Amino acid sequence: MRPTILMAAALGAALAACAGQGGASDADLAMARSLTPAFMKAAETKDADAVAALYSEDAMVMPPGSPAVQGRAAIQAFWRKTLLSAIRKVTLLPGDLRMADDIAFEVGTYRLDLTLPDGSAASDSGKYITLMRRQPDGSWKMTHDMWSSDAPAPAPRPAQAAGSRP
Repeated sequence: MRPTILMAAALGAALAACAGQGGASDADLAMARSLTPAFMKAAETKDADAVAALYSEDAMVMPPGSPAVQGRAAIQAFWRKTLLSAIRKVTLLPGDLRMADDIAFEVGTYRLDLTLPDGSAASDSGKYITLMRRQPDGSWKMTHDMWSSDAPAPAPRPAQAAGSRP
């Protein structure tokens, strides 16, 4: 009876070690993990084409305080405008990467270094989650990308009194 308990414990430990990776190969894990540094490199050079190439054709980007952006062409335009605005540097710190079959997700934190219109420096930090899918050619692309700031939401503006003019 003791060998059965030991065997069951060993099997349980082995299954727990694989939990969340769904039998993913080292190559799949490496390819999925490579998207984050590729994104940072493309953002650093303000290369919206390279950023967009990391997304699937039907991907969706969900930026805070804005409508969702659907499709690679729209995502490319979004990142072109965003990267050419105030962003000086994007830093992504991946946390957990989980994979099952041809789906993966990564959660992490970000920091944006910004230059405001008056020339002063500012920053923002928060968290993100990115969903990825293995493509028919074996590569991995982002399918959903969402982030939110750790900064508190701005206070709502007071309602204008009825009949008053702006």
